Amino acid sequence: MVKALFLFIAAVLHSIIYHLKQFFSINLIEEYNSKNFEKFINVNNDFWKNNYTNLDKEKRNILVTNFVHHAGYTKAEVIFAKNIQNFYNFNIIGLIDVNDNFGKKLIKSFNINNFIVYPKINFYQRVKFLFQSFKIIKNIKNIDDFINFELDNISFGRAVYDHTIRNTAICSFNQISYKFFFFLSDALFCDSYSKKLFENNNFEYMIMSENQFLPSNIIFQNALKSNVKVISRVGGPKKIGVMLYKSIDEKYYSTYKISKNLFNKIFNTNRELYSKKGFEAISDLFSGKTIHYDQHSKDIFLESKKQSRNIYNVLNWDKSKKICAVFSHNLLDGNYTNGNRLFRDNLTWLRETLKFIKNLDLDINWVIKNHPSDYGFNRINTNTFKEFQNIIGEQDNIRFFPKEINTSLIKDIADCLLTSQGSAGLEYPCFGIPSIIAGNSFYKSFGFTLEPNSKTEYFEMLKNMHKIMDNGLSRQQIDAARINYYIVSELIKVDHSLLFNYDIKRSIDLDDFFDQSTDLISKYKKENDIFKKRFKKQLDAKERHLIT
Repeated sequence: MVKALFLFIAAVLHSIIYHLKQFFSINLIEEYNSKNFEKFINVNNDFWKNNYTNLDKEKRNILVTNFVHHAGYTKAEVIFAKNIQNFYNFNIIGLIDVNDNFGKKLIKSFNINNFIVYPKINFYQRVKFLFQSFKIIKNIKNIDDFINFELDNISFGRAVYDHTIRNTAICSFNQISYKFFFFLSDALFCDSYSKKLFENNNFEYMIMSENQFLPSNIIFQNALKSNVKVISRVGGPKKIGVMLYKSIDEKYYSTYKISKNLFNKIFNTNRELYSKKGFEAISDLFSGKTIHYDQHSKDIFLESKKQSRNIYNVLNWDKSKKICAVFSHNLLDGNYTNGNRLFRDNLTWLRETLKFIKNLDLDINWVIKNHPSDYGFNRINTNTFKEFQNIIGEQDNIRFFPKEINTSLIKDIADCLLTSQGSAGLEYPCFGIPSIIAGNSFYKSFGFTLEPNSKTEYFEMLKNMHKIMDNGLSRQQIDAARINYYIVSELIKVDHSLLFNYDIKRSIDLDDFFDQSTDLISKYKKENDIFKKRFKKQLDAKERHLIT
């Protein structure tokens, strides 16, 4: 109680400073104007011209959210909304941040004139919700209880923990911080706002692809709780699909989590054919012919600096010894996108795994691979390599994967791999390599991964690594992995005729983006819009993903 009170006071002081800075700053979202943008606005407005611009209170509504503030994301999501409007004659309403003039102008170019503004929390509201945060946290015993905190079927703890890691660049917490009070007050404010939003509007669909952090995650959960179906983008930028969320029970489903019905249908229809297609697709990925379906890992096999060399010579290892690869994660991202996990966060999983294998008396070599986006976060005080140096140091049988070596070579030397919930756990079983995962993932429960239910089981598997390596995977398990890969990388997505492979980073060249976007409109042919046809079939059938 005393500690909670101390942290509460620290959160109040932090809030005073925060709101003073907010008061004396303009807080405009970055503006953008150019001839290319203006040309796109005019052409796009004419292209989407229709009779839907005025709000019809008798109709159901579509809510389009815009919290990422990236032109490519906004464009794709508004296209989804316009397609649905065309299918079912609904209204479209945009949900935008205060002062998001650029986002509003871009959305309006699709002949959308109805907007709701998501407000900034003011100081008086902050104090109100900080007191509510104090009432909650004073009764929470430890950090794990905080993470698991739910209220009225809304998971606040996981949302706040993920958001705190992202915004503080502290990759793991062993005890409750005053920042939890601060961000929990944001989440409670958002929850209060969201309840009224969905109570007072007749929404049938909400379009939201990025739902991991605040305020998006709380709005996302409240939409599902209010029986509003949520549409999220799958993949992209050009090759794109749609995930349809229909229930609050799906709030921790990845957009790549395919239904068992779809998998079984493909697996049982022609297992040999689709396994072959999956192997061709994964081989193209590892050879660099295609880009990774996870946008944040798209350059994983394409970096020119990586050369094919004899990795055994580089690592000074004997070829006769078996190898287990440990695939680390982005330490600031994706901690609770899949829900339950065995370890508190990505950093905790990495540390405990390294400490455990360091002391294993096994005749096995271990190679530690950092995540492709690990290099890009200069503001954090650790990364996979630093953790490796601190915990492993110099140990002959445990090496850090050399960055000058092509990642694809791991499949040629590994006999098993470890990942908490990363895509490697799906990719490497396609080559017959067993994978051990430490939590929920989009490919879990399809029969080709080893899935411990506790830390004790996880570490027991590591102790018995030789047995896992010797057993390998059955033909059926390899086929299941390849078919799963084919479905998520190919079958549930299609090239969109109005999209292209734009830069997903903040460094996007907007002049070029709007120039290419305008050009695609001039080339568009309705009869060739395969995405729209498959999207309609998906929504009519209420399927999770695009269907043929």
